[in-house]
Amino acid sequence: MVYKSLASILARQYNEVRVNHMADNRYIKEKFIIFLGVVGVSFSGIFAKLFHAPSMYIAFLRLLILVVVMAVPFARVWSREKSLLTPKTLVCCAVSGLMLTLHFASFFEAVRLASVASGSLLINTSVFFVPMITIPCLGERPSAKAWFGMILTFIGSAVVAMADSGGGSNVLLGDALAVFGALCMAVYVIMGRVCRRTMSTTFYTTIVYFFAALATLIIVLAQGIPLTGYEPLDYACAFGLAIVSTLFGHSVFSWGLKYVSAAYIATIKLAEPVVAAILALIIFREMPGALTILGGAVIIIGVAWTAKYTE
Repeated sequence: MVYKSLASILARQYNEVRVNHMADNRYIKEKFIIFLGVVGVSFSGIFAKLFHAPSMYIAFLRLLILVVVMAVPFARVWSREKSLLTPKTLVCCAVSGLMLTLHFASFFEAVRLASVASGSLLINTSVFFVPMITIPCLGERPSAKAWFGMILTFIGSAVVAMADSGGGSNVLLGDALAVFGALCMAVYVIMGRVCRRTMSTTFYTTIVYFFAALATLIIVLAQGIPLTGYEPLDYACAFGLAIVSTLFGHSVFSWGLKYVSAAYIATIKLAEPVVAAILALIIFREMPGALTILGGAVIIIGVAWTAKYTE
C-alpha cells in the first residue's frame, strides 16, 4: 500500500514536471514568434524607402490587399459575430480605419523626409498620447510612475527632433508627421480596445481594413492620383507591407495577446526602431547620428518604463 502511494506521488510529480516543461517550451516558442512579428513591422520603413509611387496610393493598395486576404477568414466568423456590429461599434471601426489610414500615410512620408531610424522611433511615441485620450474618454488614469515614463518619452522625441533639425525643413516636417502618425495610432489602439471587448480579432481587423481602404481610396481620388501605371517595385512594396509588416507584424501582436501580457507586447515592440535602424544600416547604409541614438535610447527607456507601470 505504501509503495503504491509512493508510486502515485512520484507519477504525479513526473507529470507536473513534464507539463511545466512543455508549457515553458511553448512559452519560449510563442515569445520567439512575437519577436518575429517585431521584425515584420520593422520592415515598414524599409519598404517606404523603396517605393516611388505616392504614399497614399501605396497605403490604399496595402489595405486593399489585406481586405482581399482577410475575406475568407472574415466570412467564417460573419454569421457568429454579425450581431455585434451595432451603430456604436460601426462608428468606432470607421474612426479606427481612418486613423489607420492617416498613420500609414504619415509614417511613409516621415521616413522618406527624415530617416528610417527617427521615423520608427517617433512613431512609437503613441504610448505617450494614449493616456491623453483615455483619461477624459475612458476614465483610465495612469500611475505617477507611468507619467514619468511618458515625460521621458517626450524628452527623447525632442532630442531626436533636435538631431534632425540641421538637415533642413523637410526633415523636421518628417519628424512632425511621425509624431502625428503616433497620435493617429493612439486613437486607433483606443478604438480597438473598445471594439475588441466583444469582437474577435479577425472580425474587427477586417472591418477596420475595409474602412481604411475606403478612406484611402477617397483621398487618392480627391488628389487625382492615378490608380494604375506604376513600377513593379511599387506593387511589390505594397504587397510586402500588407503581408510582412501587417499580417506577419501587427496581426502577430494581436495573436500574442492570448498567450502573453499586454505589457510584454508593448515592451517587445520597442525593439522595432532598433531592428529598423539595423535593417536601414545593412540595406541603405543609413547611419543614425549620435543625438538620434541618444534620443532613441531615451525613448525606448521611457516607453518601456510606461509599459511596465501601465496595466
